[in-house]
This record gives sequence, structure tokens and C-alpha cells, in this order.
Amino acid sequence: FLSGLIEVPFNFAAQPILSRGRRWGTAGFFLVTGVCCCLTAVSWIPDWLELPLAVTGKGASQGAFCAVYFLAAELFPTSHRNLGMGLASLCARIASTVAPFVVLLAEIWKPMPLVVFGSSAFLALCVVLPLRETSSAPLCDSIEEYERTEADHEGTFRRFQDAEHGTELQSGSARE
Repeated sequence: FLSGLIEVPFNFAAQPILSRGRRWGTAGFFLVTGVCCCLTAVSWIPDWLELPLAVTGKGASQGAFCAVYFLAAELFPTSHRNLGMGLASLCARIASTVAPFVVLLAEIWKPMPLVVFGSSAFLALCVVLPLRETSSAPLCDSIEEYERTEADHEGTFRRFQDAEHGTELQSGSARE
């Protein structure tokens, strides 16, 4: 009951967190999930701290699940959005199918499932960090437009870098 109940506030918390930035919000949820799972797995934490850490990790994983759908929907160009969302959904469903079997690893070593779930969250964190920020960014319609957007993003970074070194700030994109 408690495990399902904790998902509600994290679902509501996902909205304001993701409105500040999809990439960093998603990364934050993955970080909290990984830290809580791995800390719950270690033997030196007090017993009274295990339940709050486990419940917080479970809630953060639900927040990450919501965040990934927001990020994936905005990351893919319109021409490939259905394919991308289908792939993201497929990966999520495969993981939810495999998760009950990961719990069986506790027969080998009791904290092993928590280590696997925590490591998976850290791996997902490493995958999310290099992605571009999609909050308040226009949705791309095609792969070509996405590539131009990425080139403009890199060009903007170069223009600001040039401005710091005393050269004049250019207007427009890097292609002009």
C-alpha cells in the first residue's frame, strides 16, 4: 500500500520540476532513485532509515518514468515521434517485465536487486545528461530541422564564447 501511495506525490511533483527543465528534472529523478537504492543496499545504514530510503527511491523512479515520457515526446522530430515513443515505451515495458525476476537475485545476495536497480538508474542518468534540453524549445518537424537546431545550438555557444574573448557578437545562426 505504501509503495503505491508514494507514487501519487511524485507524479504531482514531476510537473513543476519538469517545467524548469526536462533534462535536469529527469536526471534528478534518476539520481535520487540511484542514491536511494544503493544506500538501502549497504549494511551500515541504520534500520530505521531503510524504509524511508526505499520508499523515496520507489517514488523517484515513478517520477523518472513520467519524466522520460515528457522528454521522449519532445526529443524526437515529428516525422519520427511515433517510432521514438514506441521504442521508449517498448524499453519501459521490457524493463517492467524483467523487474520481478531481478528480485529473485536476492537469493544469491540479499542487496543484489537494489544494487541492480540503483545501477540502472545511474546508467540512465549517464544517458540523459548528454541530451539536449527540450523545455521551451520548439519541436522539430524533421531530422534535417533537428540537425539544424543542434548546429544552431553549437553555434550559439561559439558566439557567446567569442563574445567573452572580445570579438563582436554575431547575429543569426552559425551558418550565416
